[in-house]
Amino acid sequence: MDIHGERLILRDMEEAGSIFTAGNIPDKSLLRKISLQRGLFKAGGVSDKSEGHFLLSCGRHTDVYFQISLALRFAHISQGVALCLYRALKEKNLIDQIDVILGPPMGALPVIYTLQHVINSTNVEAMYLEHDRGGGFRLGRGFKLNGDKRILIVDDVFNTGASIRKTIEACQKACDPPDECQFIGAAVVINRSGACALPIGVAACTLPFVFALNRPAIDWAENECPYCANGVPLYKP
Repeated sequence: MDIHGERLILRDMEEAGSIFTAGNIPDKSLLRKISLQRGLFKAGGVSDKSEGHFLLSCGRHTDVYFQISLALRFAHISQGVALCLYRALKEKNLIDQIDVILGPPMGALPVIYTLQHVINSTNVEAMYLEHDRGGGFRLGRGFKLNGDKRILIVDDVFNTGASIRKTIEACQKACDPPDECQFIGAAVVINRSGACALPIGVAACTLPFVFALNRPAIDWAENECPYCANGVPLYKP
């Protein structure tokens, strides 16, 4: 994507209130505060209560949180993101390989259906996964997968790849026959990791990876988090 187009989408997302940083935590957001015992601030460390301190779905902590759903509720943003992903997929010659666009619950849903609309092919199916009782994902709603359907995984934010990994596992389990799904790549709205391809730890092999915005952000394990060490309140969805 060209830098100008990326800046426009980023500006729209910021105006939609979907990017939370230090001092930018809306009172009416879906984030809720978890109280931590405050300690003395370390020299050169965190110095203000308004610093961002957020819990990611993968369990790691960060000072920047992307609530993409707040941006994708606006048609012009979701369409802009889908067009960006379409161009990136086309550059990698992946458009004609897509039989199914599929993603995890729930943040991927607007992207799945808007991207399907942009591709505008009667041969491309849109599906989504649901949460199961064990903390994983499952394919429900009567959706069917088989080894002949080539799948593009779509998600809102990529950090460690945990949701994409669980998506692959759920698809392989639901596939007829099992473990024979074909994955052609993944497309995400925001890439927090800085990676340019899905690592083997996420998929069985390196898969093509495209994104609308590349916004590398720092995150920490709980026991390494400087905000936890300084008692700054933690926010989570």
